[in-house]
Amino acid sequence: MSGNELRAGEGSGTRARLRVPAWIVRWKNRQSQFSIMSSMLPALLLVVFVTDLLFRHSTMLADLTFAWLALYTLMALLPLLLGRRFPRWAGLVMVLTTELWSGYLFAVAGHVHAEINVLLQLPTIALYLGWFFPWMPAVACMLVGMARLGLTLTTDRDFGQGDTPTVILVGYAALITVFCFFGARVVQAQSEKQLSTDPLTEVYNRRGLMVKGATLLNRVRRRHWECAVAVVDLDDFKSINDAGGHAAGDALLLTEAQRLRSLLGAGSGGRGRDGLVGRFGGDEFVMLRRGSLESLSRDLQELRQSGAAAWSWGAVQLATGEPLTAVIARADAELYLAKRELCEQRKSRARKNAQVEQGLGEEPAD
Repeated sequence: MSGNELRAGEGSGTRARLRVPAWIVRWKNRQSQFSIMSSMLPALLLVVFVTDLLFRHSTMLADLTFAWLALYTLMALLPLLLGRRFPRWAGLVMVLTTELWSGYLFAVAGHVHAEINVLLQLPTIALYLGWFFPWMPAVACMLVGMARLGLTLTTDRDFGQGDTPTVILVGYAALITVFCFFGARVVQAQSEKQLSTDPLTEVYNRRGLMVKGATLLNRVRRRHWECAVAVVDLDDFKSINDAGGHAAGDALLLTEAQRLRSLLGAGSGGRGRDGLVGRFGGDEFVMLRRGSLESLSRDLQELRQSGAAAWSWGAVQLATGEPLTAVIARADAELYLAKRELCEQRKSRARKNAQVEQGLGEEPAD
């Protein structure tokens, strides 16, 4: 394809994008991954009842079909209308409503095609719960779904009226559901780790530090613990890169990040038993640790003296109700003062050395 054709294609694509109504763009920008998936969950099951209406049969319960259709239409539209404002608790309510209503239709009303919902809902709900929700509420909702699945064993209903026993189909559905749930949790955890971890130093990156740090501070406040925050910056990092190349700088960052993490107790990555550490950017690290400011300052001093690299830090005690960004800013201000003091000390030593050299080079007086 020639350059003119490429440019023409690009121009055509640009014009096509400009033709999209502004309200659609605004609506799309208001959505989140959670709101979209929350809408898709009832929309998927809605297909079953639309099919009932399109391909009517003599045993169809019209009233229940329309009631289900109305309920799922509402649940599919609500997340899209609220977008990013759609709360997580509403997703749990949606799941429980679906499970309880499905159980009623299957066990009490005997609605036709209810067995399709039994097999279709659980794996999709398991993926939804496993990806978006914490362990405890997700497991609680999963148990409700498994209980609904267990209702099939207490009825005379035969799935599809085929030759396969109901217990085998129920067992398959349970295994697939469990696999979807734990598979979603594993993939979600891996995705979150990649988004929150600095690939070079293997501690938290800036995003992970802010998210996990806010969670840690909430726990500290609930339990009335002390917490200190430190900002650490390597001295003369540019000269290390200039002398040994970027490989030497990367090796130093990795080594010092792991040394800082050793002050947090047992753990992995940027997390430890007593706190967390993350690479805030460049050669700067931020540490949050339970305990007093004096204890953290003492440990940082000992750690610096025991290593080959030189670094400066600023540390402060967390104040009551202080947000994470504010306490990091205060610690960074302390780091600036430490850096300025270090610079003054170096200038003073340089002046003294210059004076000594001048004194040694002077001609002896006659």
